[in-house]
Amino acid sequence: MGGHALVLIVEDEPDVRELIADVLAENGYEIEVAPDGAAALQMSDQRHYDLILSDLRMPKMDGAALYWALQLRHGSAMPRMIYVTGQAHSLDYAGFLAASRVPVLSKPFSPDDLRQAVRQALTKGN
Repeated sequence: MGGHALVLIVEDEPDVRELIADVLAENGYEIEVAPDGAAALQMSDQRHYDLILSDLRMPKMDGAALYWALQLRHGSAMPRMIYVTGQAHSLDYAGFLAASRVPVLSKPFSPDDLRQAVRQALTKGN
């Protein structure tokens, strides 16, 4: 079902990171993980990811900074993204989310919500 898409999960909470990785791996996606945006950015220089699922609020480099850095480095070839966050309605990020138009999966979410969001992101515009 996953068609072997390569997905990078950027999340500073190990439990959440593992949960997302397990659900997506069961669906045939190839998974890599990063604890923060800075590590994710380095990893994106080494490999091309089909999709990046990122938390918004993280130490070192948050999800918004990761988005702009990826756009700077990869331009129109930047990977598709989904934010997995409890901050979707936070005013800190409202302007950014509107500007970036990256889909948001709000915590808490079900495995089905996750699968559907990933499927939609990967099929969008193809």
